[in-house]
Amino acid sequence: MLKLIRYIILVILAFVFVSSELKAQQDPQYTLFNFNPLTNNPATAGARGCLSGTAQMRRQWVGLAGSPITINANLSAPILLTHSAWGFHLSNDQIGVSRFTGVEGDYVYKTELDNGSRFSYGFRVSVFNYRNDLTQITTVTPGDNAFMYNDNLILGNLGFGFLWEKEKFYLSLGIPHVFNNKLSEVQLTAKQTQHFYLQSGYSFLVNDHIDFEPNLQLKYTFGAPMQLNVNTLFAFYKILWAGVNYRSDFSKARLAATEGFSAISYLYLNKHLRVGLAYDQTLSRLQSSQRGTYELLLGYDWVHKPLRMLTPRFF
Repeated sequence: MLKLIRYIILVILAFVFVSSELKAQQDPQYTLFNFNPLTNNPATAGARGCLSGTAQMRRQWVGLAGSPITINANLSAPILLTHSAWGFHLSNDQIGVSRFTGVEGDYVYKTELDNGSRFSYGFRVSVFNYRNDLTQITTVTPGDNAFMYNDNLILGNLGFGFLWEKEKFYLSLGIPHVFNNKLSEVQLTAKQTQHFYLQSGYSFLVNDHIDFEPNLQLKYTFGAPMQLNVNTLFAFYKILWAGVNYRSDFSKARLAATEGFSAISYLYLNKHLRVGLAYDQTLSRLQSSQRGTYELLLGYDWVHKPLRMLTPRFF
């Protein structure tokens, strides 16, 4: 089974790195990615072991006109008496005059392996409404034909993901959308493109009350620089998480460039309710034109007994 997992991951990564098709990055990014992994990997549905809901809002580059505003909410749960789980999502992502509004559904099958680990693979079906109100843009040249129309499209897509968990370690790979949907009836080169999320984390015991938990996310999109996100967190009594995020981009022109840093906090208010908060500050040229990025996460678990999770610190 492990050989099959390695083969699947190697084939997908090979496909990522040899492709040269030029497109742009589109899916929203999150600083609290390890606390809400269902946004980019359907295989994590039901990982909390109960009916669980998460709502997340990201307000990027506050003070900059047309900056991204992203809201998503999801529910997931194991299916009783089976090795499977389901997930359901609602999302809205707005950047300037463009808006994605989507509904997504996930199905996951989980396999217990002989070495005490668990392998899950999930499938996603999504329907999106894409609106692009170009007539709201004021152009330098009045009457520019390229801005004399609006797009309003209904798009369908499929996605899939893999998750391997063992005690204090996890490794996941998610491709939320497979098809390159056309995003315009006029600008034929505008397309929705694939995003690949490779994510991993480990929990190191510091003492009886503190754990050190780094989480890494490598994101790749055709035609855009590869991006690395690293969350370095300390968990206190498994109730409070605090730490920082480091984000960098990779391109042909530069091996790695620091994009920004973030401060992160995440707290269990009780056995049901959890809340997360992040503040980002970019180190790019936008630094002087905006007041930072804010991210808020609220989660609730409908649980009547202690959670049974293989890797509770991550999900």
